[in-house]
Amino acid sequence: GWVKAHIGIKGNEIADTLAKAATPDRIPARLPFPKSFLKKQLLQLSLSRWQAEWDNGETGRSVCSIIPKISNKQLHWSRECIQFATGHGPFPSYLKRFGLHSTDNCRCGEIGNSLHYATRCPPTLSYHHKEPSPQFIVHWWKSALSRKPSRRNIDNLITFLATNEDLIKSQNSAPSHSCLEIDTSKDSPPRTRSSKNSQLSSKAH
Repeated sequence: GWVKAHIGIKGNEIADTLAKAATPDRIPARLPFPKSFLKKQLLQLSLSRWQAEWDNGETGRSVCSIIPKISNKQLHWSRECIQFATGHGPFPSYLKRFGLHSTDNCRCGEIGNSLHYATRCPPTLSYHHKEPSPQFIVHWWKSALSRKPSRRNIDNLITFLATNEDLIKSQNSAPSHSCLEIDTSKDSPPRTRSSKNSQLSSKAH
């Protein structure tokens, strides 16, 4: 049966006495940690530092809202999906930062970012996702990039934008490397002038 403490029980009192006598003279046991334990500790430390940098960083904030918790698991995002999530792709809002576009607006007049082309821009209608309401914008991003069919659609959208720049370029944005000059004056029909040679030839006639 149950015995309260060891008081009054001869055998238990002897065991207590021997245990107390051995305590001051005990030899500390020092066993080396296994490599697996050390590897796990290092991994946890690395992930903790990585998470802190991710939480407090100044860049990558758009992706941080989609993926707030870091992981060493592969996301299987394509190059196009990365461009879509970061906004670093064939978008006027991004190209303007490097002088490759005169405005950050799309041809339709709205800000030309990845969300615009995925939900609102008329030329990209066949690639549209359902436009999210403001309170569900983060959930929308997570859903769009977590489902394989949706990611495939994003791949096709980015490819379309990259190969059809003129369809989305603002009318106020003149091509910097084109050899054609387009006369868009209101009183005259559109016409093109190729180069100085074409101007000289027209004067000759």
